[in-house]
Amino acid sequence: MTCGEQIKREREKRRLSQEELAEQMEVSRQAVSKWESNRSRPTREKLERLSALFGLPPESWEPSAPPEQAALRRWKRISAVLAAALCLTLAAGWFLWPAPEPDFSYMFPRTLPLDARVVEDFGQMILPARDVTGEGENILTVQFPDSAVCLGIFRADPVQENGTTFYEVYAQSFDADGESGKVTLGRLTDRNHYVNDGLDGAEAFNNVLGHSGWKITLREGAACVTSWYFCADPESGTVRLLLTASGSDTPQEQDVDGDGQKEIVTSFGMPVSWEICDDRIGGRCVSFWLDQEDYYSQVPLTFSAAEGFIVTDRSGAVKARYCLERNQMALQYSQ
Repeated sequence: MTCGEQIKREREKRRLSQEELAEQMEVSRQAVSKWESNRSRPTREKLERLSALFGLPPESWEPSAPPEQAALRRWKRISAVLAAALCLTLAAGWFLWPAPEPDFSYMFPRTLPLDARVVEDFGQMILPARDVTGEGENILTVQFPDSAVCLGIFRADPVQENGTTFYEVYAQSFDADGESGKVTLGRLTDRNHYVNDGLDGAEAFNNVLGHSGWKITLREGAACVTSWYFCADPESGTVRLLLTASGSDTPQEQDVDGDGQKEIVTSFGMPVSWEICDDRIGGRCVSFWLDQEDYYSQVPLTFSAAEGFIVTDRSGAVKARYCLERNQMALQYSQ
């Protein structure tokens, strides 16, 4: 049984919802969902809290590897030693017999596998609803491009614990002329003390998954950052939540498949792995997962909005570039 399967089994055994477990663990519901589907793994601190909550020993989160997996790891170690010996031989030959620089493109796989799933309710996501018991404090107001509607973010219901103030954070929409037509869209996060210093960021986005609007970013934990992508219907003015993206750092936007629209790229884990959200024909949104754990030593990918997915040498020179192509990462070029 995997770590995620065990978390789900223990949660359901206690009849807890994902949101209730997230509240007890002080993370987002999306983080719990990723744990249970094995798309990310809780930190050591979170595993210790899960052990205390479920009354399980710490070692219960570490399933023993099956024999075939152990044999595969041994084979990978042998392959790595052989590859190192080959590189040393090539290096020696370079100094003894000068020749044109060899082509190392064979070192980079032509394709990298991706896990895929459809993002449910894309473009019509619903935020959790909760009554505000006190007067809210507005911390952000922005107006949507080419629209008379505004998006507001406010914090409310402060709670003091050990000298730290925790807030619940909400999103609302209203007309630009005097805040008429105000509608509370729902709660972004609760028991959050990072919002004491304001949001991590609010920036307008354009042509992301075929939409434009505002991206609201807030840190929810030491290693958890969440961004909410909001847009406004140009005719009705209705504000909609397109997508929520959570990871170890702020999500980035770039056209990683060359279709003229920007995709959303989120990083998580160590070694760093990636989630790519892409809009497909028919208005569907597909989430692709690129897990680097199995091949990081051979193809250590990095990503930036400027460079895309690349492999660099120690000097920072780009040796290979990958792009999203037909539900896999395809080698674009190597040198």
